[in-house]
Amino acid sequence: MMGRPRKPRRPPRETSDLDFEARKLRRFKRQNLILQQMRTDPEAPKIDMSEEELSKILQVVPRADSLDREAFHSRLIKCIRGFAVVEKWEKIVPWRQADVKDLKRMRKAAAELEDACRKSGEPAKYLLDHICKPPPLSALDMLEFSKASNEYLTLAIKYAPLPDEGSRRDLRTRFLFIELVEIWELFTGEEAKRSDRRRASGSPVGEFGLMTLMILEFMCTTGVVSEDEIAKLQKAILSRLDRSKSNRLL
Repeated sequence: MMGRPRKPRRPPRETSDLDFEARKLRRFKRQNLILQQMRTDPEAPKIDMSEEELSKILQVVPRADSLDREAFHSRLIKCIRGFAVVEKWEKIVPWRQADVKDLKRMRKAAAELEDACRKSGEPAKYLLDHICKPPPLSALDMLEFSKASNEYLTLAIKYAPLPDEGSRRDLRTRFLFIELVEIWELFTGEEAKRSDRRRASGSPVGEFGLMTLMILEFMCTTGVVSEDEIAKLQKAILSRLDRSKSNRLL
């Protein structure tokens, strides 16, 4: 018995594609904002690095003689300080569909409050203005607050980033991976990868892998990572390096 013929799928509208790309871009912008705040978190511990320790790391970085040592040092210290406070950001970094629904619920409540304030009679307004002196919010204040909240939440929903997909992975590894790749590419001008055939790295993990190892060993001396974590983190970072650039999401 033949079933009903399937209706042809309607091709997605170009506006939907544009909206998807825009929301994906906003996800990266949100991530960049969070990364910056993690690097400059005032609760992060102070990290001191000597010239000798810096030189040891730079030994495996291409064109180390010509790069800005001070800028490299500053950027690396911010990376390590951000890594030290990763746990604090565990509840802030994820962005799911449920978070968008929270914004919509707040907007609905703000819209209902604004409507109620506009329609309230003079007796209700008088009571709000005089029940205590001074009132925490006058009738006019409440109307303006609800109106501003409604507008701001509408804007937040409009520009909300694309929700995350799949289960969340270890934030410590993801953060360190993104930071080290950015540092490598920023100061070497090269794509981060396991090895570069143009140069003999002297290691199967390549120059980026060696830089990662040197940095992890330094982080161990500061107490930010334990000795047992060094090999595990290096392996996890290089494993992410072998995958697509989509892994550069927190």
